[in-house]
Amino acid sequence: AVESAAIAVVYALLETTVQYRQLRWREIYDTVINAARRTGVILYEIATAAVLGWLLAYLQVPAAAVEFLQSVAHSRFMVLLMIVVMLLLLGTVMDLAPMILICTPIFLPVAR
Repeated sequence: AVESAAIAVVYALLETTVQYRQLRWREIYDTVINAARRTGVILYEIATAAVLGWLLAYLQVPAAAVEFLQSVAHSRFMVLLMIVVMLLLLGTVMDLAPMILICTPIFLPVAR
């Protein structure tokens, strides 16, 4: 997927600069800088989420979550429903990659 996306980007750059002559070098430079900034923000979020996931595992939050969910829900289907609702609510305010890194150490012992 990455290689085909790179080929598509090169093709689009050639098409707009050579054939249509609508893209200037300054616009290409601004676009690359903007993409680098956005990539940096996303990587910072992922790194912060990884640190938070490690901290939650160190503080034994997954064990507390297992105990809490088992005390509240008596059926395994109710536990799964609660996990889905929590992930749905978190998904409205968080990006996918940090959410996976944060929630996996918490919900994996519960799901087992």
